[in-house]
Amino acid sequence: HIPGSLNIPYKLFFNENMTFKSKEEIEDLFEDAGVDMNKPIVSSCFLGLTGVAINLTSHMMGKPGHSPLLWFLE
Repeated sequence: HIPGSLNIPYKLFFNENMTFKSKEEIEDLFEDAGVDMNKPIVSSCFLGLTGVAINLTSHMMGKPGHSPLLWFLE
C-alpha cells in the first residue's frame, strides 16, 4: 500500500462489452473514490494495464500529462 493512495479497479472503467464507460460515469468513479482532479495523478501497477487504463481515463476527463509507474520483479 502507498500512503495516501486511492484504489480504482480498472475494470470499473469498462462496460460489459469492454468499451469505455461514458465520461460522466468515469467522472463519478473518480469522485466516488475521492480523487481530487485539481492535484496531479500518479497511477501504479505491476504490468501496465491498470496504469494505462487510469492514464487514458484521466486524459479523457481533461487531466493529461502523467505517466503510469510500472513495477517489475525479477
